[in-house]
Amino acid sequence: MTQKLIIAITLLLVAAGTATAAEIKIASDLQEQLDKSGALGSRVIVSYAPGFADADLDELKRRGARMGGRHRGIGAFTATMHSDEIRRLAGDPRILSISPDRPVAGTLAVANESIGTPRVYEALGLTGRGVTVALIDSGLAVTDAVPASRVLARVDFTEGASGVDGFGHGTHVGGIVDGVAPQVSFVSLRVLDDRGAGYVSDVIEAIEWAVEHRAQYGIRILNLSLGHPVAESYRTDPLARAVRRAWASGLTVVVSAGNRGRDGYMTINSPGNDPRVLTVGAMNDFNTELRLDDEITTYSSRGPSLIDHVLKPDLVAPGNRIVSSLAPGSALESMFPERVHGTDGIELSGSSMATGFVTGAAALLLERNPALTNDQLKAILMYSAETRDGEDIFAVGAGYLHLPAAVTLTGPYPAMRFDSSSPIVSRDPDGGYVLGRAGSSDPAIQGDGILWSDGILWSDGILWSDGILWGDGILWSDGILWSDRILWSDGILWSDGILWSDGILWSDGILWSDGIL
Repeated sequence: MTQKLIIAITLLLVAAGTATAAEIKIASDLQEQLDKSGALGSRVIVSYAPGFADADLDELKRRGARMGGRHRGIGAFTATMHSDEIRRLAGDPRILSISPDRPVAGTLAVANESIGTPRVYEALGLTGRGVTVALIDSGLAVTDAVPASRVLARVDFTEGASGVDGFGHGTHVGGIVDGVAPQVSFVSLRVLDDRGAGYVSDVIEAIEWAVEHRAQYGIRILNLSLGHPVAESYRTDPLARAVRRAWASGLTVVVSAGNRGRDGYMTINSPGNDPRVLTVGAMNDFNTELRLDDEITTYSSRGPSLIDHVLKPDLVAPGNRIVSSLAPGSALESMFPERVHGTDGIELSGSSMATGFVTGAAALLLERNPALTNDQLKAILMYSAETRDGEDIFAVGAGYLHLPAAVTLTGPYPAMRFDSSSPIVSRDPDGGYVLGRAGSSDPAIQGDGILWSDGILWSDGILWSDGILWGDGILWSDGILWSDRILWSDGILWSDGILWSDGILWSDGILWSDGIL
């Protein structure tokens, strides 16, 4: 390597490491917001390292910050601060990242027969008895499907919301869960208001409440049929960090993929981009019992995830034109009167609905074997999913939920720890692909063994064979995902803004092949 090239690389790294030392802590969408809003207040979530104390929060109050909730589980707090204060705070070495308190919304857009629920009930009598689902949504109205006796607790984290479920989204999703597991219990954690809107900070509070009270109410599953577009890495995204902590506590976290599939690949929502959680996309069952005619919906979000390239969704389930419980007097009833069925049902579509089916399926598996870990549950549901030739792995993941196959794999299993994190997809210098292990530097992601290797799920020749996904003109070709000026151009360097791997720099094709650095 020439001396000039070494000097150029050194200057590039120095510039990347010092000029933006504070700004790099501020999420890109927040930075844009600050540039536009000037001195106006912004609602943010600040993540901090040990050593940031209550006295520091008091100092922020004296400077004019309006403090919100303290999220001790992930080491963060919510506040409304002026742009100058946000930038000053970013310079504090104890501050890890500052993100906007992003809005979240529910992912709206003869299903039990399609996934095989009746056969499981007839053969085994599974109903979800003894399993509690924490429904983090717009609430859960008492209906014929979900009576008050099976709603063990209700907590409202919204501001100014009225009624049990003024929007109606949570009641519909809860009815789907109940349709699969008709004796499951619920904890309703309301984070979406009467308009179906909410904030990440409210969702984080609900997740932390579920973690804290999991033993008291027997909570085993979190259902999050909501999210927001990815704007930063899952490693710093507060919502992704919260679901990752919930997973580390032993809870199975089932999350909707999102409904932005018509915008193409890399449209998975947060927190569905986190490698640990079980992310669900939506199938169209065309209201028939047969599975042969079922297809992926056009709106179901596609992977890999933006920024981190996590292989998502993990699997798919019915989500199109699903008739489920109606919350009387809800906003959805007023918005879509033509979709109301009788006095107690409404037809809705989206990955929200698909998530409810997978949550119900997980409850049945836990009833059959309560000793299953969340990693085992995720592996069973994905391994048993139905796969079809020619399907787009970034649309359907491991395949289509197949409950009869899943219940045959519930064990018992020996005590073991393994990592079920969804893999990271990257491009290698020869134009092929590399499946990397997610979160190897993340203390919340640990365990022996890698689920995705050695022919278990994503082995060569089954899903990743040449010419099916990675061939020219499909994903890796110019002008689609990986071409110049889309991802790798404009000075974006890749991992944490500095290096790719093994000292290889990836920026505008300047330093690409092995052996240069």
